Amino acid sequence: MIAGQATVGLELLEDVDDLRRVIVPLGGGGLAAGVGIAIKRALPDVRLGGVQAQVCAPYLSALGRADPSLGISTATIADGIAIKQPGEVTLPLLRELLDDICVVDEDEIADGMVFLAERAKLVAEGAGAAVAALLAGKVASGDETTVAIVSGENVDSGLLAALLRRQETELGRRVRFFTASPTGRGLSPR
Repeated sequence: MIAGQATVGLELLEDVDDLRRVIVPLGGGGLAAGVGIAIKRALPDVRLGGVQAQVCAPYLSALGRADPSLGISTATIADGIAIKQPGEVTLPLLRELLDDICVVDEDEIADGMVFLAERAKLVAEGAGAAVAALLAGKVASGDETTVAIVSGENVDSGLLAALLRRQETELGRRVRFFTASPTGRGLSPR
């Protein structure tokens, strides 16, 4: 699995000039480990960052970077990266390969999903949290060539629609009105 996912890193090396930073959604760790191995072996100075959902961030604890306020739960819209504990194969690799790790909250993940849908016309599940980390300013990219890996398109259509409606409402592009009749029984058609 790790070797197969390393091909993403090989493609980045081939296609992206002056690659300086790669941000990877961090679930079981296979994608991050594969990308990290491919890139770090060729260009050791490229920084590799992992992103986890705040409510489910076991790698922070495992790598000794835990914030005690973070929970270990699997209730997240980033269900593709929701794991209870790091893998025994991937954890030692990521100890060596990861330069940074950060977390994004549910609203930031939702904002990332909406951004990708509206601006890039990509349907991405919450596991595409790497974009959320960039948008939320959790990862400073500066003028460096930075790649955020977007993984997974297995998102519930109802969830995506709700996130898009929420964004439209917050931006004032959608207005919803609710009314109640004085009798509480509604209006009868005439």
